[in-house]
Amino acid sequence: MATHGIVDSLYIRELGKKTHRGLEGKVLNHLHHGGRVFGYRSVPIEDPEKRDQYGRATIAGARLTVDDVQAKTVRRIFSLYASGLSLKGVTKKLNSERVQSSVPRKGREQSWAPSSIRVILHNERYRGVLTWSLTKKVRNPESGKHIRRARPKSEWTRVDMPEQRIVSEQLWKAVQ
Repeated sequence: MATHGIVDSLYIRELGKKTHRGLEGKVLNHLHHGGRVFGYRSVPIEDPEKRDQYGRATIAGARLTVDDVQAKTVRRIFSLYASGLSLKGVTKKLNSERVQSSVPRKGREQSWAPSSIRVILHNERYRGVLTWSLTKKVRNPESGKHIRRARPKSEWTRVDMPEQRIVSEQLWKAVQ
């Protein structure tokens, strides 16, 4: 039984490394590596050479493209903050105008929160730079739960993606 546990833990560790390497390859090829990002929509990339069991082209990956409606909201958030409004002020303004939020809550008219605004203002993707692999999951020896820990900057992957730029460099710098 102990042997199976050791083999299983080695398998899981190796699988994690392979998964990380595969996702890094997607990032380096300017493909979407998962998750929702406000301001963009995921567009599937079909492989015309391969077919599924129903004869349809298989999906080889996905690319993020700018969603014009959401991008307008992102630019507005940056502009409002650059003009001197606080996170809370931007939140109140968007909620009072009933602007669709990044994660609309069912039954809640006011879905924007200051934390959502902060995340948007610090996401470099909006300036056309993807920074990936900032954190890793490690097991807490005391609780046994997985927790996120920051990776050293040397392990980060940064990719310029000008096709995904929503805000100008000038506006980005004004906010930062």
